[in-house]
Amino acid sequence: MQSLRLSRPSQVQCHRGQYRSNSSSIMAAEDLVLGLTCADKQTIVENYLKDFAGGKFTILSSSVASFGEQRTGYLGDHHQLTIVIDSGEDESREITFFAKKLPTRIPKLAAYLVEMKAFSKEAELFRELLPRLLKFGRFGPKCLFQKDNELLVFKNVRVEGF
Repeated sequence: MQSLRLSRPSQVQCHRGQYRSNSSSIMAAEDLVLGLTCADKQTIVENYLKDFAGGKFTILSSSVASFGEQRTGYLGDHHQLTIVIDSGEDESREITFFAKKLPTRIPKLAAYLVEMKAFSKEAELFRELLPRLLKFGRFGPKCLFQKDNELLVFKNVRVEGF
């Protein structure tokens, strides 16, 4: 089994809908990579916490790391999204997610996938079909967030032993 190498993560703090970063840029690198707003991250965590009867929380920080330069999939660029939250308990909590984005490093491939509607069909599969199949068993990771048929964010099933 080949291990995945993560590149250096980009970091940003997102607190009460505002960005705070150590640089003078308005948007952090992660927001450019995945196109996520603070509200998007809020939705991702809310959807994740539904399975754990989670309550109120504040996003303290987030980071994105690419799964290296070597392609790990043909139909998308793969990233690990990490969001650190404060839920009012004694310690902050780090949650990791798997993010799949329409590939941008190969423009011809991206154009072909858009033309064939491959990524939007996959998004529809996770939005419509797989939730219906859950009554029969688990068929794949839970999709927590979709954006513009270009980004899918899933539970990180590696932490569950997959």
